[in-house]
Amino acid sequence: MSITSYKPRLILRVLWHSDFARGQDLARHIYSCFCRDAERPAARGLGIPVYLHSGSTSDAAIQPVSQALDDAESTVVVGLIDNSIRADETWIAALRTLDKEIANSARRRLLLPVMCEDKVHSVLKKNNCIRLEEADFTDVPQIIVSAITHELARLLLAKSGDVPTEAFGVLEKSFAPVKLFLSHSKHGVDGNIIAMKLRDYGGQMLPVATFYDSNDIAPGHDFEKEIKAGVADSAMIVIHSNTYSDRPWCRKEVLLAKQYACPILVVNAVTQGEERLFPYLGNAPSVRWRGDDAKSCRVVMDAAVREVLRNAYFLQHVRTLKTAGLLPNTCIEVGTAPEMLTYRNLIRAKKCEWQKPAVLLYPDPPLGDEEIEVLEDLNPSTPSNLKFVTPTATGVELTPGKEPPFKGRIIGISISNSPEFPPGMNLAHLEDAMVECARHLLSQGASLAYGGDLRRGGFTTILFDLVRAHNRAGSEERIHNFLSWPIHLRLDQAVWKDYLDEAKFHNLRPPADLGLDETTFVAPDDVQGRYLWARSLTVMREEMTGRIAARILLGGQITGFKGKYPGILEEATLAVRAGRPLFLIGGFGGCTALLIDALKGGIPEAFTAKFQSGSDAQFDGLQKRYADAAGAGQAETLDYKRELRTLCEAGFDGLKNGFSVEENEVLFKSTNVAQIVYLVLKGLSITLR
Repeated sequence: MSITSYKPRLILRVLWHSDFARGQDLARHIYSCFCRDAERPAARGLGIPVYLHSGSTSDAAIQPVSQALDDAESTVVVGLIDNSIRADETWIAALRTLDKEIANSARRRLLLPVMCEDKVHSVLKKNNCIRLEEADFTDVPQIIVSAITHELARLLLAKSGDVPTEAFGVLEKSFAPVKLFLSHSKHGVDGNIIAMKLRDYGGQMLPVATFYDSNDIAPGHDFEKEIKAGVADSAMIVIHSNTYSDRPWCRKEVLLAKQYACPILVVNAVTQGEERLFPYLGNAPSVRWRGDDAKSCRVVMDAAVREVLRNAYFLQHVRTLKTAGLLPNTCIEVGTAPEMLTYRNLIRAKKCEWQKPAVLLYPDPPLGDEEIEVLEDLNPSTPSNLKFVTPTATGVELTPGKEPPFKGRIIGISISNSPEFPPGMNLAHLEDAMVECARHLLSQGASLAYGGDLRRGGFTTILFDLVRAHNRAGSEERIHNFLSWPIHLRLDQAVWKDYLDEAKFHNLRPPADLGLDETTFVAPDDVQGRYLWARSLTVMREEMTGRIAARILLGGQITGFKGKYPGILEEATLAVRAGRPLFLIGGFGGCTALLIDALKGGIPEAFTAKFQSGSDAQFDGLQKRYADAAGAGQAETLDYKRELRTLCEAGFDGLKNGFSVEENEVLFKSTNVAQIVYLVLKGLSITLR
């Protein structure tokens, strides 16, 4: 099998009526919780592909969902049902049809209806809903996420809840609930009280099963055997009270959980302090116990089940990659971020051997360089025989002991919003793809080049946070920021000072033939101002093309730009003419998708003088100004046909990205961020070898 036959383990799709006022915000919250939060790149997202579908008609929202049910091994659809849907018979009919399609899928699919307003349960009469009637307005997003998390975990664990009978055969029932082991100290009141509250809350309010030793070890049975089996079959909630680290059995339970690779959540309930913190409580998520109310219990339970979902999804995701031939079967996967104890437990389990080369896969995002260095030092060989990597980064050579493969190489990355996204996509997907491409390039030693203004917040802040986490390459210039005249004249100098250790700023001068006062800012408000900007932007893009080893393009505006051509179009043709490897990520639409059409011989309407003349009031004057400059030998004419010829004549071979036609077609169409990053890293590994 190959990348072209890869099918994700799980996809989550959210649908709602466009008239539902909270729909967009709720959907974006679901995206950030189950995929990644692009605004918090250091956060450990789950990495589950999430697509968002809305519209005023059922055809716009539901039809794309129905057509995509087989795009993954399992598809879960979350329906945000409000009175806009309840009042529309076509929506109701379409939802019921979708429900039948999902019900006939042998449990590979699931529809989770969310009752966002009163009386909407009638839309799907047979289905139990996620109910919000008594929820506070501010609690609604978390209640929805909690319910989805529990159901996704049950779906992936797939532990049968069916009931066999002699007279009626097997009665089908939903999958068994998640099991949670409550590890607590009975010395001191706090640990015991919190454990009982969690046990009672879980039993009454949530679809979970708890292991509480006083209740769940039957009289006459071996305590140690029961504890070991209970730990191995559960996720562990560690109730870290004042006396927890003092208790031998508490410490042993934590070590057992790590030996069996069970998900762990630490509940920080220390009120007085400890003489010595048990060291192996680290490397696990933690929550603070803030009281004994129901809300505190729910926070703990939700966080624990989230770790169950993270672990189960990652291990099954790796299985699908191995099945597709995208990962060597020799790679060893672990469901949590690795630590020193991880390597020891793998050796004990005979999954790897001491001093033998080993590649260990762990969930995204990549660890910071400071942790990787400690882990690789576990193996005494020089260089280390150990390589710790996430599946997304396996497009590069998996050889323990080698330096980051792209060290010293500058990769150009270009992104801007798309004017229109494909079904299920929006700006969140584009931002996520950009952040993950940047993260993995930096973690593999590359430096990044981009052109644009430097402002606090947004892409700039995220980019520099990523650099500070992944700077093992040892370079002080991991970011190259290219700024054309007169844009750099308006920058806040104080902002620059924050980034001097990691960045090199390239402030480009305008073309000499323009004869400008370079200290005076000129706005692009008229044809002459626009011409000056366009000429200067071209100089900036030419300079960047000369310095980069490859370029990655995604999204892109086709109107409202200030250059000669849409920025991504100009960067693409410059890269092709300079022979730079070019990676076109087309699944997010925008200018990049049109580039792909042109590459195949098409003539996208947006890449014609007629379209630009109709959408840009300055275009006709700008075209004439370029014609005059061409007559004076100062610049080439503004000619979209010439740019289209460049792309068409280049074709697939002109991309020089190391891919076959088949692999490029996957990159052109994919919206799966992990798949996109894998391909980009693989292509760069080939072309920059």
